[in-house]
Amino acid sequence: MQLIANKSMRYATRRLAAGDLFTASAKDARILTALKRARAVDNSQPFIPNEWQDLDWPALKALAASISAGPIKTKADATAAIEAEIQRRGA
Repeated sequence: MQLIANKSMRYATRRLAAGDLFTASAKDARILTALKRARAVDNSQPFIPNEWQDLDWPALKALAASISAGPIKTKADATAAIEAEIQRRGA
C-alpha cells in the first residue's frame, strides 16, 4: 500500500522525512495510519512530493507529464506544469 510519511521516521531500514512516499504492507499501513505516522496516498491524482524541486530531470519530467496534458520538453515546462497543479489543488 502506498503511504506518505507525516513525520520523520524509519521504516524497513529506510529513513523517511515528512512527505516522503513509501510502500508498506497492509498490516503495517493499518498500524502506521492508526498511529498517525503516515497517511494513505490518494490515487485519484498524482502525488507531488514536498521536495519536488530537488527531483532529477527524468523524475521531474515524469511527474510533470502525469499532471499536464501538454508536452514537457524543458525543465521550465515541467516546473510551470507542477506549480500550476499545486495552485489548482490550493496547496
